[in-house]
Amino acid sequence: VLRRICESCAALEVQPEQGKEYSILLSGHTCTFVDVTSPDDPYPELFWDVVAAYFEGLSGDDMFLPGGRYACAQVLVGRRLSFLSDRSLGEVCHIVQLALTQRRLLGYRDSHMVPFGQSMDCLKMQCAVW
Repeated sequence: VLRRICESCAALEVQPEQGKEYSILLSGHTCTFVDVTSPDDPYPELFWDVVAAYFEGLSGDDMFLPGGRYACAQVLVGRRLSFLSDRSLGEVCHIVQLALTQRRLLGYRDSHMVPFGQSMDCLKMQCAVW
């Protein structure tokens, strides 16, 4: 029912997605959504150097970030970090995802995200090498 209503409205564009899913966009507006699960990394190496230095410099309670990508991104934005100042929350979610999955800047310890060197993921890698 909702899809049919949206399709009948000239101000909206209905775009098919995977399976039976669809998305609704405002007609005539550029899509600016960030796919936070995308493996594409559009960020420059210099940016990642700054991000890596930040995470590696964390200690004490500051290094324990929420375990969810969205909650972690919210905390990072809340810290008003200069290297994230011009990024949307969606972009920061994507950065957290890449830091976890491709860059190995973050990992998990208990139910928190932590700098990779402090994570169980790092410990597992070290044990596998031995």
